[in-house]
Amino acid sequence: MTGQNGLYASAVKDETTKEVILKIVNTGVSSEEVVIDLKGLKTKPKAEIITINGDYEAANSFEQPELISPKSNSIKVENSQLIVVLDGMSFNMIKATIPY
Repeated sequence: MTGQNGLYASAVKDETTKEVILKIVNTGVSSEEVVIDLKGLKTKPKAEIITINGDYEAANSFEQPELISPKSNSIKVENSQLIVVLDGMSFNMIKATIPY
């Protein structure tokens, strides 16, 4: 995906860890809901999202050393779909463990 609603994405498959890794950047200021279709899988994957977000002007400092830092959350897979809301101005990495 390139440039749709300010979203840019890439995907890779890691044969060693049996993961599909999606990287999605939301360059817009508004949140965007993304639906990722996983049709054809025979098992329900485990998935997590790691997000880094913040104002373009934001920076870590001695007073706020973790202002810009990764946050990790699990994602539910429902009906062979991952549904995530990506914060505005964010980098997101979704890791789905899929025994293929």
